[in-house]
Amino acid sequence: MRIGTTILSLMLVVGLSLAAQTAATNAPANTGTFSSLLHPGDAILSPGSGLPPTDPPGDTLHVDLEAFNNAIGLTNGGTFYTAARLTAAAACTVKTVIFYKWDVSTDNYLFVWGSGTTTNPGPLIESMPYTGSATMVWVSINLLTPVALGAGEDIWVGPKMTHSAGTYPLGTDDGPAVATRGDWINYQGSWIELSSIPLDYNWHIRAILGHGAPLAHDVGVEAVLAPKGTVVPGAIAPKARIRNYGSNSETDIPVTCWIDSASVHVFTDTTTYPGPLAPAATADVTFPNSWTGADGNTYQVTMFTTLSGDEIPADDTARGSVTVQSAVWETIPKPPSQPDRLDHATVYDPLNDRIYMIGGNPEGQAGTFLNLCQEYNPVARTWAAKAPMPTARGWLAGSYCAGNIYIIGGIDNTVPAGVALAVNECFNPAANTWSTKTARPRVGLGASEVVWRDSLIYVMGGRDTALSSGYTNVDIYDPAADAWTVGTALPSIGYMGSAAIIGDTIFMVQAYSGSACWPNLYKGAINETDPTQIAWTAGPAPTERVYSGGTAAMDGNVYWLGGFINASTVTNHVWKYSTLTGAITAVMPNYPVTLARCNFMVARPSAQELYVLAGDVAGDWAAPNQQYWHISFGPPSVEEQHVLLGGSFDNVSPTLGRDHVRINFTVARRGNVTLGVYDATGALVRTLINSTLESGSQSATWDRTSNSGRRVANGSYFYRLTVDGRSVSGKSVLFN
Repeated sequence: MRIGTTILSLMLVVGLSLAAQTAATNAPANTGTFSSLLHPGDAILSPGSGLPPTDPPGDTLHVDLEAFNNAIGLTNGGTFYTAARLTAAAACTVKTVIFYKWDVSTDNYLFVWGSGTTTNPGPLIESMPYTGSATMVWVSINLLTPVALGAGEDIWVGPKMTHSAGTYPLGTDDGPAVATRGDWINYQGSWIELSSIPLDYNWHIRAILGHGAPLAHDVGVEAVLAPKGTVVPGAIAPKARIRNYGSNSETDIPVTCWIDSASVHVFTDTTTYPGPLAPAATADVTFPNSWTGADGNTYQVTMFTTLSGDEIPADDTARGSVTVQSAVWETIPKPPSQPDRLDHATVYDPLNDRIYMIGGNPEGQAGTFLNLCQEYNPVARTWAAKAPMPTARGWLAGSYCAGNIYIIGGIDNTVPAGVALAVNECFNPAANTWSTKTARPRVGLGASEVVWRDSLIYVMGGRDTALSSGYTNVDIYDPAADAWTVGTALPSIGYMGSAAIIGDTIFMVQAYSGSACWPNLYKGAINETDPTQIAWTAGPAPTERVYSGGTAAMDGNVYWLGGFINASTVTNHVWKYSTLTGAITAVMPNYPVTLARCNFMVARPSAQELYVLAGDVAGDWAAPNQQYWHISFGPPSVEEQHVLLGGSFDNVSPTLGRDHVRINFTVARRGNVTLGVYDATGALVRTLINSTLESGSQSATWDRTSNSGRRVANGSYFYRLTVDGRSVSGKSVLFN
């Protein structure tokens, strides 16, 4: 464990540099995927620090100033993307991009994007590799497909660079920055301006315009719009963007789409765009037939025009690739305050369908903890600030139990190193208030927590800042009695990990013993007649032994993400343990960035979703991480009382009662129907219907018993209704 303070400043090569980042955290989609049929070279325009040779006046688009004496890089090295947003004063064609190369870089690509907004580039037009070994020179890269711009139209251009610590690969002028134009950088997941850091400079990035009038007849595919990137299984209508590079208005333009798997055509379609398409104008063309790919496969996409009399065939074609995956990581909005936190508590409230982010560190400052409590609404995709936690602290787990959220233990801001805590503070979401409860019998940070039957909180392991290792202790908190009891100890010292529970079994899939990661997944069976008794048994050995990652349970599976492999290398891998098969398997796709520092992941079982909020992207406390993502493994969640799904079924509503729940629904046509009830972890509790039903109004009653006949505890439960393979989910809440 590291609880020091690391502060990294943002300055130029003459001082410090950009905050360290091991990788670009939100690289433009399909990096290296879209390319022309040919591969360009790059050329050095002039040696030393001289300015590049210029075209005649008006033939260069740029916002940077002539003077230059600086360059920028990441403090610890890494990858970043740059761009200048340039605007054509009149209709023109961009043929070349130049930029000033200061130090050596690797894994180099020049990116060209179309017009987007004033703060984000538009569709990717081209990604072109270049050699990064040249230094202190202007580098020129000719575009194989010149980009035609209309008057007032934008183009975004800039190189991607990977470099080592102490080097500064891309040159700048001496400012001031031209707002929203000359100083864009992406090194932590989104485009920001250097001037906001603040570094008041423009990149030396310029676009050179072509000479002479365009040829009369020249139309090509500018970009593959669909399918591209990563998509979920299902029918997709291919879509291309074509552009008229010529001087003549064109009609009846044939456009073809090929989709290949292992160099074999698996889809071919041709359509004709009727036009007219004016010079420099674009049009989006949708093909009449849909394509469906196989889950897990990657395909190559080629789209081209075959205009009769076309005078430049080289710009007729665009290429891309698409990967079909049953689940996709998607971004969610960031909270308004301190979105760069780690070591915070992430808690799901199933009663109100809200996710909470509480406490933690700002900007990777290991000794500065917050008391912020922020609530995310996954349906509205909005954040709300809630009453702050009384004690600012980090290295937290959090638990939802019987309508409240409990934050137990952690570490505070005591100078110089912080002090481990036993404090137990309770948040009431309905009243938006905090109260102090009986403290844990021992201080501890980095503990793991689970909630059994919405009635008891198990706080497992952790460590005191003064100890060289940690605890095996399991302390059990009863919110109803505001009292603690002692449970069966862990099989080994365990801290800086996380756990989950399904039914009556605790799953510890990652933890640190003080010298190594736990070698096995451990299962703890809780004795329902005496919940202090836990039978711990060793489960399978994970392929990667990790600690300091995130863990959540859903649909009878335990998921874990990130952490330090063998207590060393931070990872972005996602794993799943199935309680049905007993197997551990990799979950694809990997998380978009590497991640560590515990308790950043939570499950939303009603929607079969995982949410990941911030965390330590590099595992070194150094770089602010403002990454917020979720992934869905099933149908979208729905509100209670009414669901409409295109004629398969509708009007689904639960009627709540003390000892029963009646679920009413309408089936639009005869079909196979299943209706199940799940607990807050996503484990199946009771199957109510599994048969063929006729069309019309239907209902089912749940008497609060499980499939084994046992009466379930009070708390939150979900139903999932499936008709002919299409599903909706909803929430039912049981009360005393």
